[in-house]
Amino acid sequence: LKLTNSSVCWGLSILWYINYIENKRVLANSMYGMPDRKLLSIFLEHTPVAVAVLDSQMRYIATSQKWLRDFGLADTNVEGRSHWGVFPRIRDRYKQIYQKSLEGVTSSCEQVVVNADGSVNWMNWEIHPWSDDTGEIGGIMIFSEPIGERKSEQKYRSIFDAANDLIFICDIETGEIVDVNQTTAD
Repeated sequence: LKLTNSSVCWGLSILWYINYIENKRVLANSMYGMPDRKLLSIFLEHTPVAVAVLDSQMRYIATSQKWLRDFGLADTNVEGRSHWGVFPRIRDRYKQIYQKSLEGVTSSCEQVVVNADGSVNWMNWEIHPWSDDTGEIGGIMIFSEPIGERKSEQKYRSIFDAANDLIFICDIETGEIVDVNQTTAD
């Protein structure tokens, strides 16, 4: 998975936070066996990472605000709802990946996602199982990052470098050459 450094740091911070709470025995006996709901809610509300926490039945326990925005769900309360109901177009291949994560496997993928609001975006995502206070897998955490802008940059770069013409990109203020294509470099 090629998430940005800040996304990876925030994602690891979330996993560390949950592990820290469990290890310090501050674990609340919620119906999901997750850390104190209020602290988790505050943490997820302010994290800049798109993350969703689901139980073993694939029902939403919590999401970050970024998750809701990135997937066109900004005005939707998904807590308690089935992931399959929120995203009814999920292919069987991805349902199998979720099932493997519920069996303890961490997975990642880069794909085009059709959001709940019908918009389309390239996404990088990673799925981690989480364990409850008894050590049993209680569900999964999904971390995602929109990569449409990076995909556009990659497409531009491949066209730029494949061009047979000499192409220079100059800083408009200084006139300094800031990039050249492969043909120019050769």
